[in-house]
Amino acid sequence: MIHEERIMERRTQRRLKQYAPFILGIGALAVVGIASLAGTAIKRGNAEKEAAAVTEEAALFAQGENGAAGTDGAGTAAGEAGADGMSGGADGAALNADGSAAGEAGDATGADAGAEETAPEETAPPETEPQLTEEELAWQEYLMPHAEEYVNVRAEGSEDAEVVGKLYMGDRAHIEEPGDTWTKIESGSVIGYVKNQYCYFGTDALNWAKQNCDRQFEVTGDGLRIRAAQSEDAEIIDVVEEGTKLTLDPTETGENGWVAVYYNDETAYVKGDFVKVNYLTGKGVTIEEEIAEREAAEAARKAAEEAERQKAREAEAARRAEEIKLLAAIIEAEAGGEPYEGQVAVGAVVLNRVDSGRFPGSISGVIYQSGQFTPATNGSLAHALSNGPKSSCVKAAKAALLDGSDPTNGALYFGTTMNLPVKCVIGSHTFY
Repeated sequence: MIHEERIMERRTQRRLKQYAPFILGIGALAVVGIASLAGTAIKRGNAEKEAAAVTEEAALFAQGENGAAGTDGAGTAAGEAGADGMSGGADGAALNADGSAAGEAGDATGADAGAEETAPEETAPPETEPQLTEEELAWQEYLMPHAEEYVNVRAEGSEDAEVVGKLYMGDRAHIEEPGDTWTKIESGSVIGYVKNQYCYFGTDALNWAKQNCDRQFEVTGDGLRIRAAQSEDAEIIDVVEEGTKLTLDPTETGENGWVAVYYNDETAYVKGDFVKVNYLTGKGVTIEEEIAEREAAEAARKAAEEAERQKAREAEAARRAEEIKLLAAIIEAEAGGEPYEGQVAVGAVVLNRVDSGRFPGSISGVIYQSGQFTPATNGSLAHALSNGPKSSCVKAAKAALLDGSDPTNGALYFGTTMNLPVKCVIGSHTFY
C-alpha cells in the first residue's frame, strides 16, 4: 500500500516537472499581454518588476520540484532518478530561457507603450503671411468700386441714408474708417460711407487698377536722362526733374531695366530704377458736383449742336452765294441786254432743267453741260464771273432761285428763233 502511494506520488511529480515549462511560459505571456494592453497606464518599471516576479516564482517552483524528484529518485532506482534529474535540468534551462524571453518581451512592450504615451503630436508648421511690397503696403489705405457703373456714397452707414456722392468705376477712395459692412471714405470732395460688398480693398484694388487703368511714370530723382534707345550710350533726348510725369508706351517692351515712354510724341526710354508707377484713377463726385457737371455737359452739347447748325447755315449760304453769282453770270452772258423779266426767264430755264431729271441736277452741272450754253465755252461767262455780274442780273438770279419766280411757265429752252410749242416770248427770246 505504501509502495503504491509512492509510485503515484512519483508519477505526479514527473507530470508536474513535465508541464512546468509550459505553465511558466503561459504565465510569462500573460504578463507580457497585460503589460502591453496597460502600456499607457503602467510605467515601464512596474511591468519589469511583475515580469521578474513571475519569472522568479516559476524558477523557485521548478527548483523545488526538481529537488523533490531527485530525492525521490535517490530513494528508488538509480536509472529512474538519473533520467528525472536530466529532465529536470533541461526543464530548468528551458524555464530560465522562457523567463528571460518573457522579461525581454515585457521590456520591449513597456518601451513601445512608453514611446506611444510620451511621443509628442506632430503639428504642421505655422503658415506665414506673404510679405507685401512697398506698393501693396501703400494701397492698403485705399479702395475702388466694384460695380457695373458706380457705387453710391451715403451720409451714414445705412441704405436708408442720403446719397451724398458717387464713386464711378476707376475712381479711388481713401479709407477713413473701416467697418464690417460699411466703410467711411474720402475721394475728391465727397466724404461718406460705401457698402463693403461693392468695393475692392487694398491689394485687390491695386490688382484691378493694374488691369484696367492707364499707367503713368513719375520721375523719382533729379536729372533723369531720356534716351532714344535702351542703352546708356544712346542719344540723350532730354533731362527731366523729379516729379515729371511720363506716359507709358504700351506698344514697346523695355528690356534690362529700361522702360518705354512717350516723350514729345515719340517713343523714348528711361531707367526703371528712377521712376515709379502711378495708375490714372479718378476721384469721387458729390451729388451737387454731378448735377453741375450734367448741366454743363448739357449746355456744352446744345452749344455744339448750335455751332454745327450755324456752320451748316454758313456753308449753305456760301454755296447759295456761289450759285447766285454763277446764275447771275450766265444771265448776264445770255440776256444782259434784255429786259429784267427776260433776265429772270433765263434764270428760270436753268433752274427748270435742274429740277427736270433730264439734265444734270445742279446749276453748275446744267450751265457747264457740253453743247448747251455757248458763253460757257467762248469766255463770256468767265469774264462775267471775274468782273462780277451787274446788279440787275444778280437781282434776277435771286428772284428765280430764292423766290421761285418763273415767267416761262416751265420752259426748258430759249433762243432767238421760233420753236414749237412756244411757252412765251420775252424781249428777243422765245421760251419753249
